[in-house]
Amino acid sequence: MSDESTTGNHAARKHALCSASSAERWLECPGSVGLSMTVPEPPSSSYAIEGTEAHELSEKILFQWVKDNYTLSDEFLQELRNGKEEMFDYVMQYVHACVEESMAFDNTPTIRIEQRLTFNEDMKMFGTADFIATGMMDGVSTGVIVDLKYGKGKKVKTEGNPQLAYYAVAFRSCSKKQLEQVRVRIVQPRISDASTSITFSKDDLDAWGLKLTLGAEQALWMAGKAKTPVYKEGGWCWFCPAKQVCPEIARRLSENLASQFPDDL
Repeated sequence: MSDESTTGNHAARKHALCSASSAERWLECPGSVGLSMTVPEPPSSSYAIEGTEAHELSEKILFQWVKDNYTLSDEFLQELRNGKEEMFDYVMQYVHACVEESMAFDNTPTIRIEQRLTFNEDMKMFGTADFIATGMMDGVSTGVIVDLKYGKGKKVKTEGNPQLAYYAVAFRSCSKKQLEQVRVRIVQPRISDASTSITFSKDDLDAWGLKLTLGAEQALWMAGKAKTPVYKEGGWCWFCPAKQVCPEIARRLSENLASQFPDDL
């Protein structure tokens, strides 16, 4: 396996306006991109800090795995385990998934860890994949992404998930290997049934690439020129940095309040 990886400070990374993690939100609520630019960036929560620590631990282990010719010494692992046993055990579930995916290729795959993937340079659409590999799988040129989700909330859906599609499309675009399919595996070690996956065909990637590109163009146009941006309330509002100043949420709250106090009282 060859390693062409990049690394960096997770917490200090800049986020794209139309990022992978917020793809569902800006597809459903294109006005949220411009509105989010008007508010300060929210401080990191304890959950985000914990997730960052878990990702940095997994990155350290995987880099060592590649460096030591795809082996990990007991001494190295024990040193990392000390003082963070619970997190270490969860992270190792993810590491084992990465190793498992690497072994599924027909040939020796190329591996990259913490790799920046660019969806569209002009629109500054990019993200960082935890672990990617490319090679032949059952005779088909294949890319694999393994993504660690350290939260212990609900299970991440794979079908119809814009974030996973965003990474898959960007991966194919960045790869020089003419990928015919991209498999994305999600590992959520802190919930039951921790691993799930989806494979995107060339047709899937083409369709998602068009949908995400048009959605981002609309969101960025509204952020810069639209006089009446389109807002839509939904589950994607939970992590929106602008939800406190959102006119759509304010309108709905106002209507709910008015319905409780009819005019004839």
